[in-house]
Amino acid sequence: MIGLLKKFLKNYKTFFQIIKKDIVYIVLLFFIILVFGSSYYHSRIAGEKNPPSLPEQKTEEIRDLIKSGEVTKELKITGFVILFATMAGIFMVVGALRRILIKRRQALSGFTDILKGSETTNLQTPFEQSDIAGQAIAQEPFLWNLWDVVKIVIIFFTAYIFFNFLHELIIAVFNIPEDNINTGFLLIIDMLFAEVVAVFFLLKIVCFKYDTAIGKFGLNTVNFGYNLYLGIKSYVMFLPFYFLLNFITLLISKAFSIELKPQEVLYMLSDKSEFTAGQLQMVIFFVTVLGPVFEEIFFRGFLYRCLRRYIGVFWGILGSALLFSLIHHNFMAFLPIVTLGIVLGYLVEKTGSLVPSIVMHIIVNSISVAVLFSMPKP
Repeated sequence: MIGLLKKFLKNYKTFFQIIKKDIVYIVLLFFIILVFGSSYYHSRIAGEKNPPSLPEQKTEEIRDLIKSGEVTKELKITGFVILFATMAGIFMVVGALRRILIKRRQALSGFTDILKGSETTNLQTPFEQSDIAGQAIAQEPFLWNLWDVVKIVIIFFTAYIFFNFLHELIIAVFNIPEDNINTGFLLIIDMLFAEVVAVFFLLKIVCFKYDTAIGKFGLNTVNFGYNLYLGIKSYVMFLPFYFLLNFITLLISKAFSIELKPQEVLYMLSDKSEFTAGQLQMVIFFVTVLGPVFEEIFFRGFLYRCLRRYIGVFWGILGSALLFSLIHHNFMAFLPIVTLGIVLGYLVEKTGSLVPSIVMHIIVNSISVAVLFSMPKP
């Protein structure tokens, strides 16, 4: 009893030492909850009084375009490329399953030979074969913990609120007319700056607090060509499952009368005339390149490696994939994004590099933007 009491007091003391040391993060966490809680409350009240919001209008426009059956030349080309890649993906998946079955038969045949007394040397089943590259993560002592992950999340949202407040302040001080303000572009810029700040502090924790080299973290050029190929190949093999999961989502939505809406970023990009040429280029670069790079650094480089220590490979990959899907807060994309997150986590686990997952993520976002831009204007 006395021993349990001492252990409790020790943990109690450690807990308050952590709070005292990181009191700034605790305060910022409550500040974030207050800001977003207040924003959500006011948006709910405004939603009851105001007509349909811009996202709802954009949803109707996109739905009308799909129903109209209008097809542009660009959409035909994009559709052909996706169809070709999907067919190639099906063949690749079938080929991979065939190779697995052959290896399984060979392993079973070798095991039968052993039972019969025949001599078999260097026999390994597919489950026993070690992949040297795949052990890269397990061999490295990644020391950051869940509290470090929470700190980065707090930094991201704090930076987002700060930049949002800053651009609102600039608008008020210089009395900029509302007609000259592109709200969607400003929100994307706020998010971009917030991600830059969060990744900066993330890498600072990795490199300085835990003395882990960037290369060991997964950002390196080792086997770059192969990892690049692996990212492209993984995307092609993922495509058939992507369409299957979208079909399943459609069936679920019909069964439970759930309205499907495109992701929020698609609302902003659905009308290219809302952006200047420079703004459009910046948004496209952020959505197709910077966004995937930052997200992979956090979810697969930082979060997954942390979860792996606590709950193992399988649950670490699944947990990071679920959180990855939840931040997109979109039912229509939930199943495809969860599956994508699982594939990206598996790539990092097997290679020890972030390059394949970054390449695959960039391709996924780029194809989505290409399809959107290929659609006729409403």
